[in-house]
Amino acid sequence: MLKSISGIALLVVYISCILLIGCKKAVIPKIITEDVGYNTSCQASFWGRTISDGGTPIIERGICLSTNAIDSFTFHPAIYVGDFENLFLSIITPLLPNTTYFYKAYAINEIGTGFGDIKSFVTKTATIPTLKTLAAATSSQEIFVEGITTSEWCPNYMERGVCWGVNPNPDIRENKIMGSSSTDTFTIKLTGLTANTKFYIRTYATSSAGTGYGNEIIVPTLSSNAIEDVEGNFYDQINIGTQVWLKENLRTTKYRDGSTINKVTDAKTWFSTLSGPFYGEKFEDSIDFYKYGRIYNSMAVLDSRKLCPVGWHIPNDSDWNTLIEILGGEAIAGGKLKEASGWTSDPIVSIESGFSALPGRYPYKGTISPYGTPTTIYGYTSNCAYWWSSDLTVRGILGYNSAVIKTPVGSIGSAYSIRCIKD
Repeated sequence: MLKSISGIALLVVYISCILLIGCKKAVIPKIITEDVGYNTSCQASFWGRTISDGGTPIIERGICLSTNAIDSFTFHPAIYVGDFENLFLSIITPLLPNTTYFYKAYAINEIGTGFGDIKSFVTKTATIPTLKTLAAATSSQEIFVEGITTSEWCPNYMERGVCWGVNPNPDIRENKIMGSSSTDTFTIKLTGLTANTKFYIRTYATSSAGTGYGNEIIVPTLSSNAIEDVEGNFYDQINIGTQVWLKENLRTTKYRDGSTINKVTDAKTWFSTLSGPFYGEKFEDSIDFYKYGRIYNSMAVLDSRKLCPVGWHIPNDSDWNTLIEILGGEAIAGGKLKEASGWTSDPIVSIESGFSALPGRYPYKGTISPYGTPTTIYGYTSNCAYWWSSDLTVRGILGYNSAVIKTPVGSIGSAYSIRCIKD
């Protein structure tokens, strides 16, 4: 009898426990506010940690931010929620420099909103911005300018753009155009300029700390008789003896009939079996194709749709021989073809011809033997200049300290520059 009573009592206790658990009410989530992560004068990262969801799924979590520790908090949902230690992240921008902000983590479930402790931090003081300037003439009246902000860029309290003039060191008191972009890089096209005129160009950015300027670029606009290709690229022309050449390497991505040329940017691909004509580019900066032109494979050179503008053609071997003869022969012609700047510590530059040759960006294939095992490597060279001829010979200035122009012994790759000559 006692055993029966004891069994019934245990059963009652067991059932009571189940009922209590089943009737347990959900509550608001429990959250911890972590210390602020990285922070600048206009942006910061904030971390929170979920301790408990309160017994029901969390709908949203993030960070509340305010400049007042008592009220006026704004909610910023998390951009990342990780399984590791239940952390979540909010990145908040724009913020004001040298300003105290108060923040707390939050999480919402169907019951309500749970908050972590309130913490505070101070954004960093604004500094004078630093920039990099890139520029190239695109026609007789236009110059394309690209600015890269190399320090912090805060759109909420900073202005940036381009200033220019016909005298050195232009500043914002003279001609300027403001740029608009939410990224570190911005582009501006200067228009309505005078043909064949040298312009001094600098990018600028202004913060509450002052105005910073990028490096100065000197860019002459093209002459009024510049040649336009089918894509709208313009090229100056230069007379050398009895010949007329484009003063820049070809940079078109289209044939003369407007059809598109296929593109390759990977060095290894140039040495694989390519079915058809291709052009390529491998530049440090996105504006560099104006300066160096693009490179093309042999099938693009031979394509019947033609690459050069109307009235121009890819020079044949005879055209190159004539040019070399005009400039005094293979041993010295290369030095006369070079641009004054752009070649590393080059003692052999005379710029006599105006051809303005620059080192290109050409793919190469090599072999290294780490631990005795030969391994094929691919990359791009940038200390030579190579051009196709229409009969697929190649002429090149073989290095920054060479005045020689000749057909290279052995090929560094399957893609070279093109310089057009007038029909």
